[in-house]
Amino acid sequence: LIGSVVIGVIMNVILSGMLIKVISKKYVDEPIKTSDYSSIVKLILPLLALGILQGVVIFAGSLLLVIPGIILSMGLLLSAHVMVIEKRGIVDSLYRSWNLTKGYKWSMFGFWFVVGGLISGGILIVGELILRQVLMSASIGNLDTFFMLYVVIRHFIVALVTPILVSVLVVVFFNLKVDKEGFNLE
Repeated sequence: LIGSVVIGVIMNVILSGMLIKVISKKYVDEPIKTSDYSSIVKLILPLLALGILQGVVIFAGSLLLVIPGIILSMGLLLSAHVMVIEKRGIVDSLYRSWNLTKGYKWSMFGFWFVVGGLISGGILIVGELILRQVLMSASIGNLDTFFMLYVVIRHFIVALVTPILVSVLVVVFFNLKVDKEGFNLE
């Protein structure tokens, strides 16, 4: 069970990294090359480390109170995008995301709450209902089989949600670059 969760996390990092790379290149009208995919493989460990560090910082902020956790999560939300698109290191990606979102954290929270909540929540609720129905109708005698089926279905649901959320964040990333830095998309 733990092995499948670890594999799922690694696959999600690879999927997210590749999606960030491909969607961002299409967004700025750059050609996609085969080397773009292989460059993500080199970022697996840095992206995992970034995710862990980001999670620790947000968790620490959440221990203080809910509001600091929200502020930290919105400020660091684009860290992986910064790492992949701007080819920055782990700590630099965190700082860059924080600075890029300065002055926009609450509007990002509102946007993320609505978009992320509707998309993720809708798909997860439907997925959970389907999952429960499947599990209730199946006669699964072995608890390990039950959990394995649950993990597989959850990973499938995450695979459906991830491209949508990554796409939304690519647009947010470039919109912030345009608003704050005068970045020219053309």
